[in-house]
Amino acid sequence: MAYPSIATFPPSPSRTGDPDNFYLESTAFLDAFADYETESNALATYINAKPIDGWNWGTVVDVNPTQPVIAPMPPMPSPSDSGLVFTTKADNFLASLEDFSYTQNLVGDYIDDLAVIAYSATLQADANRPVVSMLTAHPSRGQSQSEFEAKSQAWGTSIINYSVNLDAFSDYYKALVTDNDDFGLVTETVTDTIDYNA
Repeated sequence: MAYPSIATFPPSPSRTGDPDNFYLESTAFLDAFADYETESNALATYINAKPIDGWNWGTVVDVNPTQPVIAPMPPMPSPSDSGLVFTTKADNFLASLEDFSYTQNLVGDYIDDLAVIAYSATLQADANRPVVSMLTAHPSRGQSQSEFEAKSQAWGTSIINYSVNLDAFSDYYKALVTDNDDFGLVTETVTDTIDYNA
């Protein structure tokens, strides 16, 4: 089963770049939140349940898949921010969602490629295995201002946590499957048997 893909976010609306269409672009952008939340959580569920066996090297390949780079998400604006500081942080964060949604698919594909190498029929218990967190409920049109702001803050924070967890899982999977294994110091005791041809 292949990873559940995520539709790429529409471009973030621009107050200055396209002011005439800002309302329509904002509406389409907000309406994309619902599907993005559902698809992101489906990917997290898939990854968290992905069977991995670091001791089953499965298919030996000459070249390992290239690990995608997950860029750190810009910070969310805080309730104490105001004016230009708030809008700049908000614009930067929202604009980053388009690239991140694309990267999520790259990571899903990467993990599936590595799963071929380290196939396991069942989920292996590992206390060091990172868990990809879920997104919280998204803000939407029709909510009161206070509810929209509270959900926006929680939702944005959950996306940042998700990206950090996804990056940690990608690193964990890569180390488990592709890094060199150190079997420590191998020692050998030699026992000689002398035959006197008696």
